[in-house]
Amino acid sequence: MPENLDPSIWAERVAAADAEAVRLAEVLERVRGGESRRAALAALVPERPHRTMLTRLRRFEEGGRDALIDRRAPKARPTKVTPEVKAAIRALAHTRPELCAEALADELDAALDVRLSATTMRASLASLGLARERGRPRGSKNAVETPVVTPLALAGAELLKATEEELGAVRTLTKAMGKHLESLPAPTGEVLDDRDNRDEYGHFLPSDNEAKSRTEPDLGGRFDSVERRRGEKDLRAMRVANSSFSARYRKNLAPALSGLTFPRSSARSS
Repeated sequence: MPENLDPSIWAERVAAADAEAVRLAEVLERVRGGESRRAALAALVPERPHRTMLTRLRRFEEGGRDALIDRRAPKARPTKVTPEVKAAIRALAHTRPELCAEALADELDAALDVRLSATTMRASLASLGLARERGRPRGSKNAVETPVVTPLALAGAELLKATEEELGAVRTLTKAMGKHLESLPAPTGEVLDDRDNRDEYGHFLPSDNEAKSRTEPDLGGRFDSVERRRGEKDLRAMRVANSSFSARYRKNLAPALSGLTFPRSSARSS
């Protein structure tokens, strides 16, 4: 472990390398079985950029799991809020409880020649347990409380994506779907050619709207059951059966996140 890394950070990086090594080992197993690197990476690591994963795969081949561990030292971020500044903020907040964050920032600047933004001052007060209420002071004329709004990035979708990356439920579903599609049987009867009644551009002609011959006493051919129509279809020619794993994975992942995409519309329709 590098000397300039915190043990907890190092443990997180080792755990991440362990998880990545398992997936890359599966990729190499597929490659040894005759699959291309691009196809194996697209199937097992569809959410990561291909170029990046090719580099990571070569690194794994040369040095194993240890080569995947991030050993870079964290960048030191200069901060104005030193322990001395925090002590001054605490003292000012206790001696001048009537001042808002902006006014406390002015007092700190006058005392220590350290200029903090109002946002940084509010964050410092909150970390000290001395957060000020926002809005006009209580008791002032026409006082209006300003609600504190906490933005939720991407409406929580990142949490669902992280859950999927950890559990892999959608990935497992997509793999099972692929195995089922590979085992689709050949059609047992004559396959219906749906290219009839189209022009040279593939557009339907008016003749396509003509009523089909009746197969039931009360229903026309357009209303035949799905079970009957399925016998005239070659299910192996469906687009989903010929899509890549990554394409099916993205389409399966979309419904898992769709509830966060249009929450207002869903609430209005219900």
